[in-house]
Amino acid sequence: TPSNSSAASDVYKRQIIILTPYYQRLFMPQKPEITRKRVYSDTTITLIDSSALKKRPIATKKASENIKKEEPLSGFNFDNLRKIPEEEVIIETPLYKGVISTKGATIKKWIIKSYLKSDNSPVNLIDNNRRGNLSIAFLTVDDKILNFSDFGFLPVNLEKNDKGYYINVDKEEKKITFVLNIDKEKKVEKEFIFYPDRYDFDLKLKLVNLSDFFGARSYYVIWGSGLSFTEKNPLYEIRYSKAYALMGTEIEKMDAGKNTVEKSKALSGDTRWVAVRNKYFTMAIIPREKYGRGAVLKGVLRKETAVPQRKEYQVSLEMGYNMEPVHTDQFTVYLGPLSYKLIKGFSVKLEKIMDFGWKYLRPLSKLIYHSLVLMYKVIPNYGFVIIVFAILLNIILYPLTMKSYKSMKEMQVLQPKLMELKEKYKGDPQRLNKETMKLYKEYGVNPMGSCLPLLLQMPVFFALYPVFRSTIEFRGAKFIWWIKDLSSPDTVAKLPFSLPMYGNEVNVLPIIWVVTMFISQKMTMKDPKQKFMVYFMPIMMLLFFNRLSSGLVLYWTIFNLLSVLQRYITKSG
Repeated sequence: TPSNSSAASDVYKRQIIILTPYYQRLFMPQKPEITRKRVYSDTTITLIDSSALKKRPIATKKASENIKKEEPLSGFNFDNLRKIPEEEVIIETPLYKGVISTKGATIKKWIIKSYLKSDNSPVNLIDNNRRGNLSIAFLTVDDKILNFSDFGFLPVNLEKNDKGYYINVDKEEKKITFVLNIDKEKKVEKEFIFYPDRYDFDLKLKLVNLSDFFGARSYYVIWGSGLSFTEKNPLYEIRYSKAYALMGTEIEKMDAGKNTVEKSKALSGDTRWVAVRNKYFTMAIIPREKYGRGAVLKGVLRKETAVPQRKEYQVSLEMGYNMEPVHTDQFTVYLGPLSYKLIKGFSVKLEKIMDFGWKYLRPLSKLIYHSLVLMYKVIPNYGFVIIVFAILLNIILYPLTMKSYKSMKEMQVLQPKLMELKEKYKGDPQRLNKETMKLYKEYGVNPMGSCLPLLLQMPVFFALYPVFRSTIEFRGAKFIWWIKDLSSPDTVAKLPFSLPMYGNEVNVLPIIWVVTMFISQKMTMKDPKQKFMVYFMPIMMLLFFNRLSSGLVLYWTIFNLLSVLQRYITKSG
């Protein structure tokens, strides 16, 4: 049993450091594998998984009666369609600027205007110039994959101007149609509908007289290039980069892992959407009229010279094909910021891809998130919002804090009696513990009462962590002076070497925080035997806090300062 409040507090802090990994395992259990999954591994990443396509049922006899016995694709010169020169169609709205390639009528570039990178250039979610984003592919009757990503589509009713093919979507929605004419009867149409005030757009597909090509009653809509990393330090972003599919009511996740072995998952069943995300942005393909039939998620970890690490993903949404002369499907495609309000508005549970931390703390994380966003409407600076939030929380906990300080004073009064008991029963630990608890009961003292505010703060701390690290509202949010991004450490300098745990970044707020911690411990430390912990704990916490987001450290620093002020006022009174 601790002999005074300071000892109790120090013991508790040591337990926090030691038990944190076990605490994480308790609240972040590993998700068990689903038995219906089929996992494939290939030596190279392709746009779709051919093994998954071949698992699909072949077209029925009735639907295949008109298929000729000779090679069904003979007579079609697809090479000529591939040789059609590529052109670009520029789409510009108040929110973004996109580029559609006529090769496959696919998305080639997507610049988000309102969000900047560390070099002050606009965020570009597709910077690798790879095609295949929103291309379509299927398995033919001769067991080959026909992918239209390199085929030359023609823009319909779209004239060039001095900027080439340029569409300004500034006041009302605009439609653009691309057509692939395979022959006089067979064609593929892709119609895009863009809106001036939305990050999402509509995609309508029309497959005309292609039934004799299909070897399975399904086709794939493919997003081939993943999403670019947008943050200065990819190591801070890589943990959030994943691919997803919502299968029925269950979300399936693909993480490329920690090595360069490419991974693949083929999923079957009702598919409500597929998505990829990096830390702050996402792309999602959502079928509107009917669910998809399955999905393929593929991922790989890339290690490059210019970029230390990067995860790349490709997702394919499988859609049923009705074998009719004209087959149509409609989709909503979202390509923009990972804003909880925006993606929740689709009402398809797309918000499940957001990271609000441990399962049992997610409700608290969401409550804090919504509270901060609401306060921002009144206080248009998230730094001051955090300060006000810390003050309000301190006020709420004030009665418990005062009770804690009272408990500390009572412990100080009991200290001589506790020392007498230790001396009297030093050879009988069980009797010592019994008499000590009896003394506490007699005087109505709770030895752990001084730790109660800290105990209540720990869930708030862990709930705040994902809010500041992965919600886009705090990305690039400036406070004052050197604090220019509350979602990142407030780095003012870099050391020419890296220290274990600490790293090479010199951040100011963690230093201020440990100073407040040191002052707080000096005010409460009465036992000379605890002097070592007064100096050791701040050093350990500096190593732990140095790489945390400045918003989180700012909150903790303000809370500490308020606690020190309360203790000083209480002591003076």
